[in-house]
Amino acid sequence: MTQVLASHAPPRAQSKSSSVSGGSSTTGRGPRLLDDGMAVAAIELDVTDLLQVTALLTREPDEREEPVRLLGLIRLVLVNRAALELLGWPEAAVRGLTPLSMFPDADRGAFLDIVASAGASDGVVRREGRMRRIDGDPCSVIFTARVSQRVGSKVRVAVQCTDLRGLRSAKDATADTVALQRTLFRNLPLGLCRVNGDRLSPFYEELGVDCDTDLAAFFGANPRLLERAADLCIIEDVNPEAVRILGAGSAEELVGGSVAFAWRSRPDVFIKTLIAGMQARNHECETELDMLDGGKRDIILASASVREDGRRASIIGMVDIGDRVAAQADLIRLQAQFAQSYRLSLLTELSSWFAHEISQPLVAIATMATTGSRWLEKDAPQIDEARHAFDRILSSAIRSRGIIDRLRCMAMNHAPVQAPQRMREVVTAAMQLVEGDAKAAGVAIATRLVGCDDCVSMDRAQIGQVVVNLLMNAIEAVDRSACVVREVAIDIVVDDNCVECSVSDSGPGIAASDVANAFAELVPGAAGRAGFGLTISRSIVALHQGTLTLDGTSALGGAKISFRLPRAQAAGRPPIE
Repeated sequence: MTQVLASHAPPRAQSKSSSVSGGSSTTGRGPRLLDDGMAVAAIELDVTDLLQVTALLTREPDEREEPVRLLGLIRLVLVNRAALELLGWPEAAVRGLTPLSMFPDADRGAFLDIVASAGASDGVVRREGRMRRIDGDPCSVIFTARVSQRVGSKVRVAVQCTDLRGLRSAKDATADTVALQRTLFRNLPLGLCRVNGDRLSPFYEELGVDCDTDLAAFFGANPRLLERAADLCIIEDVNPEAVRILGAGSAEELVGGSVAFAWRSRPDVFIKTLIAGMQARNHECETELDMLDGGKRDIILASASVREDGRRASIIGMVDIGDRVAAQADLIRLQAQFAQSYRLSLLTELSSWFAHEISQPLVAIATMATTGSRWLEKDAPQIDEARHAFDRILSSAIRSRGIIDRLRCMAMNHAPVQAPQRMREVVTAAMQLVEGDAKAAGVAIATRLVGCDDCVSMDRAQIGQVVVNLLMNAIEAVDRSACVVREVAIDIVVDDNCVECSVSDSGPGIAASDVANAFAELVPGAAGRAGFGLTISRSIVALHQGTLTLDGTSALGGAKISFRLPRAQAAGRPPIE
């Protein structure tokens, strides 16, 4: 029967000597259980006697005993395990199962019509109906009936019974879910907006734009086309919070209109939203939104792409963070004031360190000047050696100037003046300042850049102070150790949102128990000879919305100090050289 139910080929006539349905006898009592492994309920019926009296089916169906009598003409030959499970019928009582017990009174006539129609033709009859479980409960199914065997006048019909209870439960659950979603859409305390982008598809096709197109570059070069794309994105629905965030008086002012007004100040964010929709992925960011009434609002935006029956739509979520942004601005000003007060309180202690720090390059200048003069006074002047000595003088002079500039910056009372800068350029400048110390300590400094767009909005002098401090810490750690490999590594790693700068050394490292204390106070030798402790460095990084972390071990064997800063916005970035 498995082959019969799985095939739509016309049934083949068999000889009278052939066995019917795997050898079941037409004279046996009760149906035989078929273990066919099918997941769909299936039965096989002998409808020979029913077809011989089909004329009786033309009578009026008012008499209740008529379907009962006709069902009695049908003999249940085979039933599979899936059918028993559907009916809740125990296997031990399978021989007591009859067609009469399988159908509710009101559905017997419909089932008779199905099997009679199937038995009288070689086609497939498919209709919806009901069966009756052993506990009396009706069970909605789809009947698929066709002739399985035709031997002379004897006819058998195979019927598949597809359970619809799960499907109807799923439909009911779907309806409940949709109603719940509508309730949540209206009452959630965040702005929700459904945007229809169906007209973007022919627009993209007209422009020859697809998933492989660099939309950011394309729309950057064609701003008017970006305006057209915005005009094609139509607001279908908004909740009350979205009406407030977008600065409208009512939902009617927004529904049916385009989203173009919201992105006038930040077309770059709109382009990212279009790219996410093109790639059928979600997008999240913090941005500034233009309001319908002409104002602006800081929000967290989340965009989810939805594809339904070929339609292109997006669900836009908006969280108003205007109060938080204002509080952050106040916090930055307070932190700047705190950092300035803290720096002034340290000037007294730093004076002795400054005297020591500045004395080193001054002594080096005097020594190298004397050495250079001696090289030139020889009978055969050693020009190369003298030039090397003078180069060291220049390096020491540059370092002295850097020390003085950094201490002057510490005493200045101002908040960070941030502008887009390349992290690699800041690191290069810092390496020039510590070059003499590194050579004196026999330490090699290597740099590595992963990624290319390392632009950060920063106060260059302050972040330069942090990098010099980390380099001096690393050089001192290696100088104090007896390690054979004397290396310091600077890694700049660029990811989607941040630029990370890390300084590792081959020194002795820091014990895990001492890592937490490294930020507690300024300790000579651990804080760095320039006088900037890790606490000050961390404060400077925090003022730039970044984080500074310390690891006691690194790939080189010593400590590793890293700080992460957010990448600058695309507008205003210096060109990559």
